Amino acid sequence: MKTVIKREVRALDRIRWRAPNGGGEIKPFVHCTGPNLLGAWVINVDLLTWYAETLSIPALIYGEQFDVDLWEDCRLAFIVDPRSPRESWRQIYRQIRTLLGGGIIRLPILGLFSQEQAFRQVHQCIKARHCRQILGLRNGGLSLWL
Repeated sequence: MKTVIKREVRALDRIRWRAPNGGGEIKPFVHCTGPNLLGAWVINVDLLTWYAETLSIPALIYGEQFDVDLWEDCRLAFIVDPRSPRESWRQIYRQIRTLLGGGIIRLPILGLFSQEQAFRQVHQCIKARHCRQILGLRNGGLSLWL
């Protein structure tokens, strides 16, 4: 087996075994869920936690302001293609590193996407959720699933 492939296998094993409690955290703000019914893995960027920690608003995540529905709505999901997982993983991880590093990435549905745009989307989602709570409405929010 080539050295590059061995390194990739070891890296994926480290990612899989790094969270023994099943948390699935790959790196801060990035979580991986197990394979779905089709065998595809889903990698989520937790935009709400990233927003709260960057802007020093811990109550959004750890306090009484935490809303699990808002947290679920403010995720950016990447699906690892089960037909070509290595290439798919390589492309997804490159995009996630670029986004978390402050760069701009191109997404199929949203077009160009940056940290500023992600935070703007989360802020709009928080405002919309707050307005819905005041008005007594339910099942709203902006979902950033891809």
